[in-house]
Amino acid sequence: MRPFSHAARIHCRDYSRTIQRKIVDFGADSSFQAAAKKIHEHYGIDVPESSIRAITLEHATCMQND
Repeated sequence: MRPFSHAARIHCRDYSRTIQRKIVDFGADSSFQAAAKKIHEHYGIDVPESSIRAITLEHATCMQND
């Protein structure tokens, strides 16, 4: 067991809820490429465009189902 992963409720190669929120915010406002640049610029984190797309679309799907 990994204490930080357990406390943060994330798994290996996963993104925390906080960073997902930031990803979705940037991903919904502009292209996924621009969102990747903004995330790197603001938070110093490199997130692949494909991950930004997947996370943004996953959250959008959840919102449609509510």
